Amino acid sequence: MATATSSTNQGWDLAFITNHLGPFAFSQALIPHLPDGTNVVFTCSAVEDPERPDRAAAVLLSG
Repeated sequence: MATATSSTNQGWDLAFITNHLGPFAFSQALIPHLPDGTNVVFTCSAVEDPERPDRAAAVLLSG
């Protein structure tokens, strides 16, 4: 992601929040609404690797 580094007023890096804390918060909110035994699987690609720009990030839910 070729953007300037930015952070929140609390000092959190926005890329870290988006790429790591966001999926965690999403799964924590989603899990209570899923049947028992359901798995939440997040996959990502080498989007940040400049040699593999053709890959896209994906979120997979399996049950």
